[in-house]
Amino acid sequence: MPSLPTSSRVNAGRLGGCPAAIYPAVAMKATHIDLDLPEGWSCWLELQQSPEGAYTGKAELREGRDPRCVLVIAQQPNREALIERLKFRADYFVGEWRMRQGTGEAPRP
Repeated sequence: MPSLPTSSRVNAGRLGGCPAAIYPAVAMKATHIDLDLPEGWSCWLELQQSPEGAYTGKAELREGRDPRCVLVIAQQPNREALIERLKFRADYFVGEWRMRQGTGEAPRP
């Protein structure tokens, strides 16, 4: 079995260097979804439905054209529950990102 390519060793505090795997970009078959994010932010969502009717999903958050985060939403009983969970997590991520960049207020509770 071929090994994954790795970047240079990463120094994690007092631990010795650890090889960090380099993973190729994953192309998502996603659709744009409006989550009422701050201006300049967008979200692309890819949903999967189980035979039992539950939903899981991956969502990519972008600031402008730059990808900032991929959120994985665990199994939810229906599509509406998944969207609500995604809204909460996306809002929190964007708030944290903006606060750390010095461009916004703290995330909403």
